[in-house]
Amino acid sequence: MSAVPPIPLPLPAPPPDALAKYLQTASSDRKQSQATELVHTALNRYTFGHTPQGDSYAVANGSHLAVALRGNGSLRGELAQTYFQAHKRAASSQALADAMATLDGYARNGAPVDTSLRVAVQDGARWVDMGTPTGEVIRLDAKGWTIGGTAPVWFARTVLTGPMPTPTPGGDIDRLWQVVNVAEPDRPLILAWLVAALAFPDVAHPVLILAGEQGAAKSTATRALANLVDPSTTGPRTPPREPEQWVTSCQASWIVALDNLSRLSDWMSDAICRAVTGDADVKRRLYTDGEPVLFRFRRAVILNGISLDTLRGDLADRALRVNLPRIGQGERCNDTDIDQMIRAAHPAILGGLLDLAVRVLANPVALDQKPRMADYAEILAAVDQQLGTNGQAQYANTAQAMAADSLADDRFVTEVMSQLTQPWQGTAADLLANVTVPDGATRAQLDWPKSPAKVSDKLGRKAPAMRSMGWQVDNDGGRNHLKVRRWELTPPEKGGKTPPQYPQYPLSQVTGLKPAGEVSPQCPRSVPAVSPQYPQAKTL
Repeated sequence: MSAVPPIPLPLPAPPPDALAKYLQTASSDRKQSQATELVHTALNRYTFGHTPQGDSYAVANGSHLAVALRGNGSLRGELAQTYFQAHKRAASSQALADAMATLDGYARNGAPVDTSLRVAVQDGARWVDMGTPTGEVIRLDAKGWTIGGTAPVWFARTVLTGPMPTPTPGGDIDRLWQVVNVAEPDRPLILAWLVAALAFPDVAHPVLILAGEQGAAKSTATRALANLVDPSTTGPRTPPREPEQWVTSCQASWIVALDNLSRLSDWMSDAICRAVTGDADVKRRLYTDGEPVLFRFRRAVILNGISLDTLRGDLADRALRVNLPRIGQGERCNDTDIDQMIRAAHPAILGGLLDLAVRVLANPVALDQKPRMADYAEILAAVDQQLGTNGQAQYANTAQAMAADSLADDRFVTEVMSQLTQPWQGTAADLLANVTVPDGATRAQLDWPKSPAKVSDKLGRKAPAMRSMGWQVDNDGGRNHLKVRRWELTPPEKGGKTPPQYPQYPLSQVTGLKPAGEVSPQCPRSVPAVSPQYPQAKTL
């Protein structure tokens, strides 16, 4: 048996490529060690979950504020800061990426749990995230409201989520009319809209449209009303240019306020209608190459503009239009003074609004005849009952006026209503052939429909407005031997109905609000700057 040759000492150096591979493996082990520590830190401090739309989030133990795993203000940034504080060195980007991938897997375990933005309904109460750094919430039910530090619902925040001031118990809601230029007949409509936005997040809200001529303080009113319920780090936004931009805007805040609209495109009108009744849309998920994600949301929407008198029928049917009175030149305030006035009045107005919401919750009203936005109409009826106002009549008058404006914008439909004096039945093609173009005009000038399909589309969109004017509009859905929809149009005189008549708004019945005339409040010579005061955490 041959002897084993001795091992030479010292050992020869490994080849350069083997040394590089060893160093790379060692470096990878150190990165994995960092990632493991980051994961353990997160699992000890946070609870993880995901929404029905597939978004992962983390909630710190003992908190109700959900944070995203990535992005601005995310868990990734918090973990990076925590690691640096513990080790005095930064975690590698690869370790953070590995940790986030692992935590995302933990977040997707179990049933999805949705997060709420600013307002939520849970455990028989309404909860309002005050947006403060310490996480205070307002609990609201039919017995009253309190401020505390915990909630049974998880709230999400965005870069637009601003802090609320501490509401004043027994506040004064009438101070709202010192900073918002709204005529007295329309005030119950505004109050009911605010109560709905604050305490009824799970119902459809009418689109609040603030109209008026130039200089009626529409932008100021929009900003003040939106910030009363959902303070934002920015003011009302410019209209989005495309659907994806609209979805992003809706994801950022509970109240979506759009400023200075000149017109609404068809897609924008449809998008707003879906947003106030409950919308869903699909877009690419962030941090992926193309994975789709479903966005669901219901929002409260405020619009303002000069040329918003005429809206498409479906939006007009969901709209609440308030015309702001003209402000005289001697009654105007500069922006600095009015902003200080709004900040100073905010706690008292918010307290008064919470008190009103409690009374509405404690004394609900059910209407026998319900308009399109039925939930809002019943909230308005409850506000009328509590304040002794007559906002229902004003709402009916406003709705009928918007319907008439919507019809007047479509010359074909107005000609149908003018030329049909007897009950009529037939197809859209028959109607297109029977309704004549007025003398001296051309089809191109009047945007006359070019096909039966366009006629059916117009009738379908304008049917709610026509019905509000007393017309009967129906179709059989194509359930006939020709498989073509047959329409039935009956004028008010022959349908056994007349256009609904609503009483003029009786100003003498408005007893729950302090009169302030038809102009904006007088600006004080000097207005002290008041900063919102934030509450200390209390136990509910």
